[in-house]
Amino acid sequence: MATLGWYSEGMKRYFLVWAAGVFFASLPATAQHGITAQPDAFVRNLYHEVVARHPRDIPKGADWKIFVPYLSKGLLHRVDLARACSADRDRKSPDPQLTAGIVSNYGLFSGEGVEAAPQAFQIEKTEPEKDGSVRVYVSLTWEKPPQRSWTWRVAAVVLKENSHFVIDEVIHLDDHIYDREEDRRDKRLSDYLSAGCNGPRWGGHALPSQPEALVRSLYAQVVARRPVGIPWGRGLEGFFAISQQVTASQD
Repeated sequence: MATLGWYSEGMKRYFLVWAAGVFFASLPATAQHGITAQPDAFVRNLYHEVVARHPRDIPKGADWKIFVPYLSKGLLHRVDLARACSADRDRKSPDPQLTAGIVSNYGLFSGEGVEAAPQAFQIEKTEPEKDGSVRVYVSLTWEKPPQRSWTWRVAAVVLKENSHFVIDEVIHLDDHIYDREEDRRDKRLSDYLSAGCNGPRWGGHALPSQPEALVRSLYAQVVARRPVGIPWGRGLEGFFAISQQVTASQD
């Protein structure tokens, strides 16, 4: 009888584990990743979606529903402000198709140009921050033979809200080699979302009116962005704003 009792308890435990596995597998992906126990596994789930979907600018429709559960309340608020600012910019722009084309080349979670369409990724490491958040470092790769492959890095800032992990920021890391560390210019998703905006209103890129100061502003952008070929995304928008200022000064 003791043997039967042990067998019965073993079968009960096996059934409970099996039932829990079936229940978890039946959950939608958005519910599953909320239960993920580790920040790196959570970020891995996110970048599986990024590689599969290549979200550009602020996603819409079904793609947006996929990414919403990954984002913190603060980041969602910044996205809402960016949407309102973008709509205000389109109303004020003399050529909405141009500005729409500019922002469509930027991937929120990966970068601009070819970086908006990564084909593979790898989680490198996690680092806890003093404020309780965790930085998860991700290397991303784009490749299109015969062109050389391109690899770059981002850091996803992860924190907890209501006992679930969420992304509060994405930092596009500047891995160039500098003589002075203070010359390094990492780019943040929050800066992209708020570029040219005053809250929900489009204010444009404020540029100096004096020629010397204008040229200084231009080359500050060149040093910070290091444009190769024709710039993409927000990089192009920054230089486009400067060219508009120069054209206006000649009229």
